[in-house]
Amino acid sequence: MELQGKLCAYCEGIISDEKACHIEHFFPKGKHPRLTFDWDNLFLSCDNKGQCGRYKDTECSNYDPRKLIKPDRHDPDDFLFFHSNGKVMIRSAIDEEMALRASETIRVLNLNEPGLVGRRKSAVGVYIKITDELDGWSDEDIREYIGEELKAIGNAEYITTIRHFLTRCLR
Repeated sequence: MELQGKLCAYCEGIISDEKACHIEHFFPKGKHPRLTFDWDNLFLSCDNKGQCGRYKDTECSNYDPRKLIKPDRHDPDDFLFFHSNGKVMIRSAIDEEMALRASETIRVLNLNEPGLVGRRKSAVGVYIKITDELDGWSDEDIREYIGEELKAIGNAEYITTIRHFLTRCLR
């Protein structure tokens, strides 16, 4: 839990305690038994059956883990854009292989599950209201404010959605 900042490796939802999570095998232990205790195959995932690791293991049995974004190997920012409406989208202007990896990750982990989309949208909602107040600020002041805000919130729940929204405000 400490290594991941108490966040799910896939959705970035907060994990409050050991009962709200499970140890996720990126390569399923049933199909890849030799990786059952391999450190590089273990992640902390939320225990939500409608998304992330539980969903992957119960609802999406037909997938190739090698075609997913692996949290410790790939930078999700290279593949995915987290919109302020709460949805995860495939980044534009990426190659076909990256787009497939992004698409499969969204599908297999059910990252656009309606409840999750709503929670992301709520998390960024506070910042949408704040940015309305930035009218009239200089670009330099906005950049400084956003930089300080991102430092202050650190590893907050749904941080990537918040970060993607705030950095778009700089453009």
